[in-house]
Amino acid sequence: MSCDLFEGISWNSDETRIAYVGYKVSGSDDKDSSSWKGQGDWEEDWGETYAGKRQPALFVINITSGEVQAVKGIDRFLSVGQVVWAPSSEGSAQYLVFVGWSYETRKLGIKYCYNRACAVYAVKAPHESKPNENEIHSTEDAHALILTQTISSAFLPRFSPDGNFLVFLSARSSVDTGAHSATNSLHRIDWPKDVKLYQSAKVHDVIPVVLCADDDGFPGLYFSSILSDPWLSDGHTLIIPSVWHSSQVLLSVNVLSGQIKRITPADSNFSWSLLTLHGNNIFAVSSSPVDVPQVKYGTFVEKEGGNSEWRWSDVSNPIYKCSDKVRSLLSSLTFSIMKISVKDASENPTKGSCKPFESIFVSSKTKKSDACDPLIVVLHGGPHAVSLSSFSKSHAFLSSLGYSLLIVNYRGSLGFGEEALQSLPGNIGSQDVNDVLSAIDHVIDLGLASPSKIAVLGGSHGGFLTTHLIGQAPEKFVAAAARNPVCNLALMVGTTDIPDWCFLESYGTKGRDRITEAPSAEDLTLFYSKSPIAHLSKVKTTTVFLIGAQDLRVPISTGLQYARALKEKGVPVKVILFPNDVHGIERPQSDFESFLSIAAWFNNKTSQQQPLLDYPNDPEARFKNLNLHKNANKRVNSNGFVLKKKNVHTKCSTKCVNYNGRVLAILQALDTIHDLDKALGPWEKRLGKKEMSIILKGQVCWERALMIFEWFKQKGCYELNVIHYNIMFWILGKERKWRFLESLWNEMNANGVLPVNSTYGTLIDVYSKSGFKEEALGWLQRMLSQGMEPDEVTMGVVVQLYKRAREFQKAEEFFRKWSRGEPLVIAIDHNTVDVRHVCNEVSHVNVCLNSHTYNTLIDIYGKAGQIQAVYEIFAKMIKQGVAPTTVTFNTMIHLYGNHGRIREVSLLLQRMEELRCPPDTRTYNILISVLVKHNNIKLAAKYLMKMKEAFLEPDLVSYRTLLYAYSTRKMVQEAEELVREMDERGLKIDEFTQAALTRMYVESNMLEQSWLWFRRFHVAGNITSSCYCANIDAYGEQGYTLEAEKVFMCCKQKKKLSVLVFNVMIKAYGIGKCYDKACQLFDSMEKFGIVANECSYSSLIHILASADKPHIAKPYLNKMQEAGLVSDCILYCAVISSFVKLSQLDMAEELYIEMIGHTVKPDAIIYSVLINAFADVGNVIKATGYLDRMRNAGFVGNQAIYNSLMKLYTKIGYLKEAQQTYTLLQSLDQAPSVFSSNCMIDLYTERLMVEQAKEIFESLKKNNIANEFSYAMMLCMYKKIGRLDEAFQIAKQMRKQGLLTDLLSYNNVLGLYSMDRRLREAKETFKEMIESGIQPDDFTFRALGHL
Repeated sequence: MSCDLFEGISWNSDETRIAYVGYKVSGSDDKDSSSWKGQGDWEEDWGETYAGKRQPALFVINITSGEVQAVKGIDRFLSVGQVVWAPSSEGSAQYLVFVGWSYETRKLGIKYCYNRACAVYAVKAPHESKPNENEIHSTEDAHALILTQTISSAFLPRFSPDGNFLVFLSARSSVDTGAHSATNSLHRIDWPKDVKLYQSAKVHDVIPVVLCADDDGFPGLYFSSILSDPWLSDGHTLIIPSVWHSSQVLLSVNVLSGQIKRITPADSNFSWSLLTLHGNNIFAVSSSPVDVPQVKYGTFVEKEGGNSEWRWSDVSNPIYKCSDKVRSLLSSLTFSIMKISVKDASENPTKGSCKPFESIFVSSKTKKSDACDPLIVVLHGGPHAVSLSSFSKSHAFLSSLGYSLLIVNYRGSLGFGEEALQSLPGNIGSQDVNDVLSAIDHVIDLGLASPSKIAVLGGSHGGFLTTHLIGQAPEKFVAAAARNPVCNLALMVGTTDIPDWCFLESYGTKGRDRITEAPSAEDLTLFYSKSPIAHLSKVKTTTVFLIGAQDLRVPISTGLQYARALKEKGVPVKVILFPNDVHGIERPQSDFESFLSIAAWFNNKTSQQQPLLDYPNDPEARFKNLNLHKNANKRVNSNGFVLKKKNVHTKCSTKCVNYNGRVLAILQALDTIHDLDKALGPWEKRLGKKEMSIILKGQVCWERALMIFEWFKQKGCYELNVIHYNIMFWILGKERKWRFLESLWNEMNANGVLPVNSTYGTLIDVYSKSGFKEEALGWLQRMLSQGMEPDEVTMGVVVQLYKRAREFQKAEEFFRKWSRGEPLVIAIDHNTVDVRHVCNEVSHVNVCLNSHTYNTLIDIYGKAGQIQAVYEIFAKMIKQGVAPTTVTFNTMIHLYGNHGRIREVSLLLQRMEELRCPPDTRTYNILISVLVKHNNIKLAAKYLMKMKEAFLEPDLVSYRTLLYAYSTRKMVQEAEELVREMDERGLKIDEFTQAALTRMYVESNMLEQSWLWFRRFHVAGNITSSCYCANIDAYGEQGYTLEAEKVFMCCKQKKKLSVLVFNVMIKAYGIGKCYDKACQLFDSMEKFGIVANECSYSSLIHILASADKPHIAKPYLNKMQEAGLVSDCILYCAVISSFVKLSQLDMAEELYIEMIGHTVKPDAIIYSVLINAFADVGNVIKATGYLDRMRNAGFVGNQAIYNSLMKLYTKIGYLKEAQQTYTLLQSLDQAPSVFSSNCMIDLYTERLMVEQAKEIFESLKKNNIANEFSYAMMLCMYKKIGRLDEAFQIAKQMRKQGLLTDLLSYNNVLGLYSMDRRLREAKETFKEMIESGIQPDDFTFRALGHL
């Protein structure tokens, strides 16, 4: 989960090759003088932390042969990283996907700088060479493809588990604005199944940039690292960390719908980091400024009503521990996150920049006196970074010395939305300074800090603020500490690895256009005015400077210059230089020394104002106490079981009840003789209670059982006990005969037969199994109110009740309370019944439960996803000597398999063998299903063979699971062998599998076999209407219309036509472009007594509209409207668009008016279509009219609409309107397109508005999007006004960049050369024109003739 850019390692799918990022080794051949390189030759690097490192490159190693191959086809100006293998497809080339950062002139610093443009690329992996291989492989398509050309930033690529799509993070806000870090966005590319890749795949937005969120709303994405496997088992949900205001939280993101959920507790101010996923569960770390990191285990819990939540529990053996002394120190501290109002809100143009910012305040829980503890104001760097509410050893050290901390996340910090972040560039040294002063005033006003005891500490931009504050507020601070501070931007800009930072933060976004290696006097003047050194004359505060000598980000000259100037003024200063440290001063020894020095410096200065409380004589000892140690005392074995190996004594209790011949004879008599007197008469005087129970249980018909029960009562010679009533309750409840059951209950009470535990257990069980949860709980309530405590069996029934309702938490709570003897509280219809008098604190903790109860508990916790609880229950079961049964192991294998823990599944199978607990058919079925789910088909097939070898008969589930797996993977031979085996055994193939095999044959181009397969089931009459649909669709989707039609006729023959069958056949006709047949089929539905539904109309109308047949589609749309099936404007939009495409605007507008008449509200797309259509024909009134209607409807214009208007205004020469529209385009997230910009250039050049045209043209050039038309218009304008030097420069650039591609451009250039008598250039241009295949015209020859 590293965030280093130029690294990466990835295994291919069969784990035979590894792709990795390494550094190119520059070699030279002494014999080749052209390859000689001097010792002093200098090469650019990527700045801070990358000094001296070579160019990163991609390599692939074969782990079997050890062969290492460099990946070919990657541009030499591309630095690569973050490589992953693309999903493989049989018969297709294997691709690598990686991130590339390009450069041409200078490599600017990239560490912490996400504003460097990057893209996701795909390149073919090196071919695996084989011995004696002579085949020559083509390299023409070996070049890397850019997959994300339409977006300026793309990194951290991750494939979905099924390989259907690729997601990636984008820092396009950083790239487009210049801010070194900003709000990220998340995107998705659909990965082609055939692995046929194209430049610029369509990029889907998953999570856009959030400009300004609601107070408690999602503020946007802020993260720079991601797990290598971040997916939950559904294959489309990502788990990622992200900054949310002053905390880091964990999010789940559905990359298909874009749904975002915060899965860490919303009421917690702690920060969370992600360790790994554990199936559908999560290992994370939670901490706060006063709480050491704690490993957490998160499980997903379904709740009643369709809601769900993540439940977090502490892991029993934490990875961190600290001494009791440190824990005591931390326990005396508290923290809070404060919201600070913005004082200059009226000066800010955006809503987000006016929202409160936050500060983290850390202090002692109790005051030892009325005086406040000294305060240290802590400021982060960046400035576009954030201080999190997580544990920091350095901050905890300072807190433990008696300081309060005010950690300020001023506006411009990450985690608060893009508008708040972008409010800072251009306002550094003022807005951020004012925010910090506001935060200090806030805690002073609350009485939490003394104005006379405040110190300030910051690094990088935090050091910039520190030195600004002691200059702008010289009376406020008694001490300061600055780590690698930015003190003089004018000095820094020429030596830093990120000079662009100086321009952007000083000028704001317009600074991007001013970036240069040679700043002007104006630039340097502004840089100096924005710098702390401009306020140096007012500084009085004693300051310690901590400087890294190897810092390339903020070179040491800026800090040393400031420190020397303070010394010159007589201000007490100390400079500590770390010779081997870079910007971060993060080496352990240096980090230790720096904060130790800061503590000593602050203590010395603040104690002069007010002695610190309980300050230790040795701050170094206090600092060392805060070291955290990994806990190595506790060990967990590799399979995750918390089990001890011990002897297990298995009790085999088998009851053999040998009924005498009398009971068997009675049962046979009851089967054959209806009259009970005749059937039971011979044994009337000799039946015992046990025999009566057996007779009642043996009845398969509830009426017969009730008749026998009544016969027993009528004879008067039998005493019916509670067991007989229990049997009848079970029989009647199973058949849902509630009236008879309740009557029997009243009778039992009237006869003085007291219910026992099993009576209530039976009643609870039958009601809950029938779905009457509240009634079942009513019986439990009645039981408890009678002072009767549930026994183990009844407890298990209640737990099962909650499990069926998917109320796993209630099941767990009931079991825990029952086992501990705690009072049971039952909630029925939101009325809580407290029965504290029942349990009398009788504990069941040491009760040895039976295997059935343990199995129930394991199943419940497993379904709730609480794997840790399953471990504990299984361990307790083993410890108490209760032998796990096959059911136990089946449940656990199913649980582990569904969570992807295949190793544990193998260990469970071994355990079964050790305990001589044989697998049954269900065991093997679970194994087959699990392995299919994880795409291990070969092993799944082996387990089918093992099942047979164990003399177990595979059932329908065994075959169907494997057969469906074969069919979806087009494993035709394996599927056919399995079908033959099923046929031999007489097993029926279900219709779902039948349709899947039809599709398998069709997609394998085996049409004859597919038809024979379909006919087999059709002739046998074993196909339902939905199965016919699936078979039609299998043919139709592949374009086999005739075969689909044949299946439809078969369905018709069997009289199983339905609306779904018609809909699927209409779809097949559409795919096959049989439009007339689609209409005829639709029209015939009524003849078969079938009414078309919304899907029928929608499918046909879409088919006709996309086939440029709107005249035919419109009557169907009218019919649909009359049938009341039109719910939105989507179909109107499709037909209107089709009319527009055919240039039939009157018809399009007529349909629009009809739509309005039917009170169907148009959407932005319809307006866009009509605006563009009328713009194309130059109809200003109509185009602007629809624009006004769109705005009145509350829709905002988009780039497509504004481009259409630009085209219109250019065509008719409306300059003012075009300028207004272009301004609207500039206000959108995306910059104006080259088309719109060319329109403006066209209008300006016609009016000879040179400077305005030039400004737009230069902007296009800077963004590398100026095209041939842009250059040609500028050339013509310069030529027209006689500025030939500029015109010649444009012509030269066009030729150099290959922008001469049509006759008009060549004629313009030739005309220019002809005007100035430049024979050589004209001759060369004419030659290029002929060689490119463009035929000259009269103008060409006139221009040449003039020469």
